[in-house]
Amino acid sequence: LAPNKAVGLKYHGGNLICDSHEIKNGKVVALTCRLDISPDRPKPKTHISWVPSNSLKCEVRVYNHLFTVPEPSELWEDELNPESEIVYTNARVDPSVAEVADKKDVDEWTSNAAVQFERMGYFVVDLDTTFDATTGE
Repeated sequence: LAPNKAVGLKYHGGNLICDSHEIKNGKVVALTCRLDISPDRPKPKTHISWVPSNSLKCEVRVYNHLFTVPEPSELWEDELNPESEIVYTNARVDPSVAEVADKKDVDEWTSNAAVQFERMGYFVVDLDTTFDATTGE
């Protein structure tokens, strides 16, 4: 988002335009925006999606290439990718994930549920999940 620039809302069809923002302690805490749904609105350069207010907090691990080169050499330890695993400890996901992420349904002997996050890839519920669908935590 940028001041007075249109961004499309994924699956909505309108353009979101932010007119102003409020910053506290160096962080954006509020946006004042408007939605342009006019038939002649300009086509935005990009689109955004959002997670609903009742989203679930979770940890998400994103895996990249293990090595920084296509073919590791005898110096393979120096060629390890420091970003081969990125952990987002405060990720938010759609509440529908609760249906497949309950710790009571996860075990080491079966394939655990997989979900696809748009444009990110496939994710599997790990054995160390602590999510309890009865409490929502």
